[in-house]
Amino acid sequence: MSLRERFLKLCARTGVPSVISSDAWAVVESRYSEPHRHYHDLRHIGSMLGEMDMARTGDIAMEFAIWFHDVVYDPKARDNEAQSAVLFESILGGHLNRNLAETVVRLILATDHSREKTGRDDEALMRDIDLTILASADDEYLAYASAIRREYAHVADEDFKAGRRAVLDHFLAKPVFETESFSHKEEAARENLEAERKKLFPGN
Repeated sequence: MSLRERFLKLCARTGVPSVISSDAWAVVESRYSEPHRHYHDLRHIGSMLGEMDMARTGDIAMEFAIWFHDVVYDPKARDNEAQSAVLFESILGGHLNRNLAETVVRLILATDHSREKTGRDDEALMRDIDLTILASADDEYLAYASAIRREYAHVADEDFKAGRRAVLDHFLAKPVFETESFSHKEEAARENLEAERKKLFPGN
């Protein structure tokens, strides 16, 4: 099943009219195909959907949240998750059950790692699925790190390194994964993060 087919099938399951879901897909595809995206693209969405499937959640709200959590992505902005939630609401919010739509918004916002955690299990799982790339094989992780650098091409090397160091230290300061379903990935994630930090700051 293609990503387009999966998206349209999800919309159909929740009663979204086909003309609305087709328009929504056009927006999703266009947004995730923007030229400045090197990691936060449809491949990332497909990978997350695969992780959700393996976790066997069958959660409609989480699937919508995965589709929309990075639909707005501007590396120069600090409110991408909030803007993604706004765009989701404007496109599909009015065509879904209100409780479902509100849950989707909550899960989108949960991927903003600067927000205080609420302790909700579904939000923890959403974040773990989003961060699975951190536990990937060496070559895949290196490709991810390189893609992130390209997304921040507008930032000077020293400034990028300082910002990236803060991100790496943030993740290393506590367990990367919050749920039992992803705890087996913790060691690999920490090894990747520490290796990237050592590469950026040898001997420090």
